[in-house]
Amino acid sequence: MSVFYNYAKFFEYGKQEKYREGLHHNLDKLLEYNKEGQEVLGNEFMAMFDDRTTGAFDGYVDTIAEFVSDVKKCFAYEENKVKELEKLGATDFIVCGGCCEGHKVKKETNFSDSIEFNGEFVRITGNKRGKAWSYINAHGPFGYEIKVKPNAVNVISLTMGCLTPNFEVCIVIGDKKYVIKEQYQGKKQFDFEYDAKSEDAVRVTVEKISDSTPCAYTIVSKVK
Repeated sequence: MSVFYNYAKFFEYGKQEKYREGLHHNLDKLLEYNKEGQEVLGNEFMAMFDDRTTGAFDGYVDTIAEFVSDVKKCFAYEENKVKELEKLGATDFIVCGGCCEGHKVKKETNFSDSIEFNGEFVRITGNKRGKAWSYINAHGPFGYEIKVKPNAVNVISLTMGCLTPNFEVCIVIGDKKYVIKEQYQGKKQFDFEYDAKSEDAVRVTVEKISDSTPCAYTIVSKVK
């Protein structure tokens, strides 16, 4: 729990160094406990965390070490992505599928998945029509509350990709729907104008409308 707490608070409270130190301290402690457990219990300890066993000690995956490695990789990626987006002078931004989503993400009508795709975090609306990595049949839309400047024309930019050759998606910004249907040719930015009145935030929702599996990398709002 301390690992996730420090990871989230690092971004929530302005990248204070004490949270980075707390994160890495707790990851190091996990590796210490892992080493101690293996020395004392051997196979029994490894089997507690790994169901991909072969029956021999060498066949066990070191799940804790794998987890620590993954967290460090994700933290580094997300920190770099946040630095990149901060340079845009945006009103608000979201790293989709990352810890920075925080309370902003709302997953509706079942689930949306956060996965790694082409070396980056993404959030998807579908399950690739039953591919082996997903055991969930129905995936619904996902949405975010993103800040905008009141009494101004804002630009909402979604950087998106797709896990299927056909890229089909419905993007809802406030009460306006935008349907996109095209052949997928790689990561692409889509810009939409939003004329804010007195409100300081708007909901952006990504909906699955076919067997296409669209994914979102980032969402950014800026004043036009």
